[in-house]
Amino acid sequence: MSKTDKNNDVSLAAEALGHGVKCSVLERGAPPLFIEAVDGAFPTLERTLEWVKENRETLDRLILEQGAIVLRGFPLVTAEHFNSLVDLFPAYERGYVGGGSPRAVVTGKVLEATQLAGSVKITQHSEMAYMRDYPPRIAFFGRLPAKTGGETTIASMREVTARLDPQLRSKLEQHGVRGVRNFAAPRTSSSVVRDNADNKGWDVVFGTDSRAEVEELCKQTGMEPVWNPDGSLTLIGYTDAFSRHPVTGELFYRSIIHTNYLTYENLPDGQDRKQALLRAGKLPTGYTLGNGDELEREESRKLENIIEDAVVAWPWKAGDVMILDNLQVSHGRNPFTGERDTLVALLG
Repeated sequence: MSKTDKNNDVSLAAEALGHGVKCSVLERGAPPLFIEAVDGAFPTLERTLEWVKENRETLDRLILEQGAIVLRGFPLVTAEHFNSLVDLFPAYERGYVGGGSPRAVVTGKVLEATQLAGSVKITQHSEMAYMRDYPPRIAFFGRLPAKTGGETTIASMREVTARLDPQLRSKLEQHGVRGVRNFAAPRTSSSVVRDNADNKGWDVVFGTDSRAEVEELCKQTGMEPVWNPDGSLTLIGYTDAFSRHPVTGELFYRSIIHTNYLTYENLPDGQDRKQALLRAGKLPTGYTLGNGDELEREESRKLENIIEDAVVAWPWKAGDVMILDNLQVSHGRNPFTGERDTLVALLG
């Protein structure tokens, strides 16, 4: 679909969704599509949920066509409100089992967003891009925006994929990506880890302290478990660098190999952590080509720049909900100060 077509769809979207909302975009032809409630149109949560039910088919179509939508101005205040809304959409059945980020369940389908320190900028990525299986869609709820910064940023993976250097793209397509992730031994860390996923117990990651169950889950999801002498776990997984959209048939870059140089650099004691893993005979957390070779630093820098050039950010308001297509649109987070409470849900 062309940018002009998408721009024309803004007025068509408003018409399809009824008089209770108005639609707008930040940039012609680029996500997200803002769907803002008209004053007084949705006085209660119940009316909001009725409207979502009535317009589910249209909302699903808009998420697919626009890549991302933002619902704004609706009476959504608590995690329970957000859970009631995402309950109207199909869940991602596998959930966050095997997921790598530090986060905890809040209620129902609702999880914390990644709880890394506010000083850390979270680079653009597709949710669970380090795994073979991934949620088709993801929803964010800005319950409490940060005092400064902290925006959940997004980028069009269609734009990123189109701008990739042909030689680099060929290399990524040929070799794929090897991902290495490390997790601590059970009961050596709490369920909420604020600094680095390497400190997260593998029992928390998989929801069990049974090695046999972990090995079965790894088999189901295409990961290789390596049990270390200290009781910790190293996961090795191989993924394609590009994934084909199940509906549109388009091929999108879906990998976090571009974050490899950032795995430890963003942390104050990151290099110490990396050296400790090496001394213990473990593979450091990170991403290489499938043959084990790292991207050339210049290749990685070009890839980072292409992605960064596609990033879109805007001030979030309390109660904003964004639902995005996890292949078409990546997400990240700007550094922030003050308290910030953003919640997520994985959707089918």
